[in-house]
Amino acid sequence: MLTPEGAPAIADWSLARDTIHLNHGSYGAVTLAAQERQLQLRAAMDANPCAWFTRQQDMVAAARVGVAGFLGVPAGDLALVGNASAGITAVYNSLPFTQGAEIVTTNHVYGAVLEGARRTVRRHDGQVHIAQVPLDADSALVVDLVMAQVNPLTQLIVIDQITSATAAASRSRRSPRPRSSWACRYWLTAPTRPGCLAGRSPVLRVSGWATCTSSPAHPAGRRRSWPRARSAGTSCR
Repeated sequence: MLTPEGAPAIADWSLARDTIHLNHGSYGAVTLAAQERQLQLRAAMDANPCAWFTRQQDMVAAARVGVAGFLGVPAGDLALVGNASAGITAVYNSLPFTQGAEIVTTNHVYGAVLEGARRTVRRHDGQVHIAQVPLDADSALVVDLVMAQVNPLTQLIVIDQITSATAAASRSRRSPRPRSSWACRYWLTAPTRPGCLAGRSPVLRVSGWATCTSSPAHPAGRRRSWPRARSAGTSCR
């Protein structure tokens, strides 16, 4: 794999050359450019800690605007969280559920997403239904298998855009749509998406019919785009 400039991809990281790092969700390797920026920020903090910490809220707010621009989404629709699990929990806790609520997801779901769903339905005496989706399923089959699990008690459908267990990408342009008489939201999770796929970045909407919409990606040239690779999980050796 090469960088857009034609150099070996490993040149952008400080990973040991005898290490194969394949992990798209749990432990991210930081690029050299990010490491350099981290050192600059740490130097600024150590140079004047009082000024650093009193300005921290403003710096975080500015960072949020910068990240929103990178992803091509409105800053008002973006929240910075410690990790994907915290963000997922925040979303579940912000959505209204009624007694007997059921949630539908797939067997490719990210672990924290599934555990959050289980916690949510336990509070409402409901249950989680898991659609068994083959790895090579096309978009039409994915929708059909997910919809087979939906019923009038379903209040949320959760789909990972890039799955944690298999790194398979959801390519469906057709969102799961329950019958018009069923009140149900659709949430497309994307904790591993930014920088992995070209095109549109998802923006969470907690009101209305869909809980996730898309908006134009950031201007070209502001991130690296790598060829999409498929993996069978995590491998470090």
